[in-house]
Amino acid sequence: MALNTRSHVIKKGGEGSSLSRVSPHVRLSNGSLTLFLQEGAVYSEDGKVLDADDFPEWLEEEVEKLSPEVRMAVGLAVQPKAHPTKPKQVSPRKK
Repeated sequence: MALNTRSHVIKKGGEGSSLSRVSPHVRLSNGSLTLFLQEGAVYSEDGKVLDADDFPEWLEEEVEKLSPEVRMAVGLAVQPKAHPTKPKQVSPRKK
């Protein structure tokens, strides 16, 4: 699907218009490059889908700043971060 920065798509019908679908997007920029996230894809400013090999280094860090709800809304996988845990100390059983 092509990048559509309009959040709502209106379907025109015989008796007026109705909301056909909501297609949220996120715009990320490092000041010199702007990217859009929508429906699980990363788009350049000119609307071309980027391959994972072409992602800039800063993209992963910026995506991690997004809430899980926002990531889900734009079709990105939400992976819980692994939190280091201390091993539990087991006390010997008393007889």
